[in-house]
Amino acid sequence: QLEDAIRAMEELTGLPFPRQEIIALLALPRELNLGSEVDYLDLNRGTHILVDPELTIPGETNRALFHEIAHYYWGADQAPLWFREGAADFLTSYVRDRTYGGSLRVNVSPELAFGLKSCDSMQVPTIQKLIDKLAVEGYAAHRQASNFTCNHNRGENLFIELYDLLSPGPFSAAWRELHQLAAQQKRPVDENEIYQAFLRQATGDTVDAFKGLYARLHGGDFED
Repeated sequence: QLEDAIRAMEELTGLPFPRQEIIALLALPRELNLGSEVDYLDLNRGTHILVDPELTIPGETNRALFHEIAHYYWGADQAPLWFREGAADFLTSYVRDRTYGGSLRVNVSPELAFGLKSCDSMQVPTIQKLIDKLAVEGYAAHRQASNFTCNHNRGENLFIELYDLLSPGPFSAAWRELHQLAAQQKRPVDENEIYQAFLRQATGDTVDAFKGLYARLHGGDFED
């Protein structure tokens, strides 16, 4: 299943998997002597992945593990917080649908639908709202906030909508452009670069819909 997941990620991104090997440690914090105050579900530490074994259910898509594997494509060196968390969730959903069939649009997970409703109730209607909160709170405080998961939910939802609107080929082309730009510049891509990369993949038939979609789900001001 792990090999199938990596092949599916390579298929979508058009990029070889960034690692030669994956070291995954299935363990609880208490088993690692991290202290009772440490409460992780899954973490990508760069050199290795930590995953709560209770989240890896035999016979089902191991979303926790696949999410952390996806961070080898999109980590802190490549993209903003909402992008990398949303992209990792999107890739995980893509793997599920490539493995079991179906479409991202039809098979939007109940967890995502519930998460989006929760974000609405917490008054986080757009990604720009998350960006503003992060700027004010700082990462440590933002990480502990109940609305932190909106980075996952809002990000994945935007990517599902863009994938559906632009079609797989142009969507993947935008991702490749951004990934390569981050590698060339040795820094995370910024918000305007993300917008422009997707805008370049819009056609005359989709450009207006793209602008409306991005304004509604992301928010903020961008130059065309």
